[in-house]
Amino acid sequence: MGKKKIKKKLPLRKRLVWGYLLCMFTLFPVFCTDGYFNIRHDRYYFFLFLSLVTLCLYGVLRVLGGGDNRGLPQNLQAVHARRTGPWYRRLSFGDWSMLVLVVAAGISTVLSKYPMDALLGTQGRNNGLILLLVYGGVYFLITRWTVSSEGIFRGLGITSGLVSLVTLLNFFGLDPLQMLGELSARDQNIFISTIGNKNFLSGYLCITVPAMSTLFIHAQRKGDRVLYLIWAVVGFSALMCADSDSGLLGMGAFCLLELMVYIREPGKLKRLLLVLSSMLLGAKAVFSATNALKLDSRGLGSIQSWLLFSWDTTAVLVGMVVLTVVLYLIHRSKPELRLPGVVQLLTVAVVTAGVAAVVSAMIYYTVLAPQQPLEESWSILRLDDAWGTNRGFMWRRSIEIFREASWKDKLLGTGPDTFYAAFAPYFQELAQYGDSSTNAAHNEYIHYLITQGLAGLGAYLAVLIAGIANALRCGKKDPSYLVVLSGVIAYAAQAMVNVAQPITTPLFIISLSLAARKLPDKKKKAPYVLHKQKK
Repeated sequence: MGKKKIKKKLPLRKRLVWGYLLCMFTLFPVFCTDGYFNIRHDRYYFFLFLSLVTLCLYGVLRVLGGGDNRGLPQNLQAVHARRTGPWYRRLSFGDWSMLVLVVAAGISTVLSKYPMDALLGTQGRNNGLILLLVYGGVYFLITRWTVSSEGIFRGLGITSGLVSLVTLLNFFGLDPLQMLGELSARDQNIFISTIGNKNFLSGYLCITVPAMSTLFIHAQRKGDRVLYLIWAVVGFSALMCADSDSGLLGMGAFCLLELMVYIREPGKLKRLLLVLSSMLLGAKAVFSATNALKLDSRGLGSIQSWLLFSWDTTAVLVGMVVLTVVLYLIHRSKPELRLPGVVQLLTVAVVTAGVAAVVSAMIYYTVLAPQQPLEESWSILRLDDAWGTNRGFMWRRSIEIFREASWKDKLLGTGPDTFYAAFAPYFQELAQYGDSSTNAAHNEYIHYLITQGLAGLGAYLAVLIAGIANALRCGKKDPSYLVVLSGVIAYAAQAMVNVAQPITTPLFIISLSLAARKLPDKKKKAPYVLHKQKK
């Protein structure tokens, strides 16, 4: 009887979390009450309401169900207690980091000059203490009570496919949801699909497109692979429509991660190259066809145009196709082949050296040789005030703000999401770039540094790094960790030039929580395979 009770209690809480994840992956990205008007508040209140209701229901189930060892025979309760131990001993490094992040944000709010703004996030984009507390609750809920399920990933794929399809239609002047008509001409170039701001859309697609690509790599059923491939191709085409360089930065980070993870396995590497070449080929086909038909569109950015229409990327595409065929033949003749570990180490070394070279070049042209001429295509290497639609100006002045701040503000910041007040002295100077004010650093990490100080930024980075490390470790047995990890990496990269907000950031927090969850004991016995074929 005790065994039956456990089976009834534990799955109920897991089903609750499963339903929560499914709602966030399917309903959250499309929920709005009045088109683009108040869309940020719509998503903010949707997330808060759904999360708080789920947390409360979990609490009720916890109380009704008693402790984790209730229902066990008396002789096993002591064994269970010894294995679990006090609650504080069961916390991982990432768990402690999340607690520090929330506590530091609370202290920062209390000590802020603008406590109510810091609590609610009204100076900025609602990223106040309330939202951070809910992030913490969701993190601990998901890391404790989530099971791997193809259902939530399929739900994510269906919704992301619909969002991407609407993006393509909007880009070419069609408005099936009738959301663009009431916007001004300027706003119609900024808002798109059901996400809104095109930069936020890039953040969303940086979570979904890498996830669909990784699902394609690991799915066992051909039907599932076809669906994931279609969603990845449509999503990448939508990313081109978003016309945001942040999305390309995120996709670049995703490609480097996947290369380092799968470089030793020809069978998975061939699928990686297949999905990447399919995404590029599909986007080229879509935009080449629309150009040939002379359809009106919003227009593409310079980098997006280069990706879609240059002969350079066409040559890269041909190379990927050839390499995919070679890997297919190798895998067909030797399906169990696994390259030695030194290949992976060399790949990591080459990628690291490449990233270091780019960073070094930026430091050289920004600090050591700021006057040396650069061709327009290479101007991205000089981090001046005009860099990245004036992000360079915001970042430089933000560093000055931090350097001149009191020790209290250096450690705890000015209060969650109070960047507007911290940056106010530079508004007049910012006006020369066409903006009279700003409430975000347009770099999530610098934003944390100013508003929550070294304690908040350090804790946030610790949560991120711990989640990534856990997913890499557990991904060897359960590829669902790699699915969410790919989105975490891509979003974290694009966050260097983007803004945290309640429209897409909650999905990142959920993905990070899924990456940080513990691997169940039963998963240690044998590798987990996505979507096992029915016998």
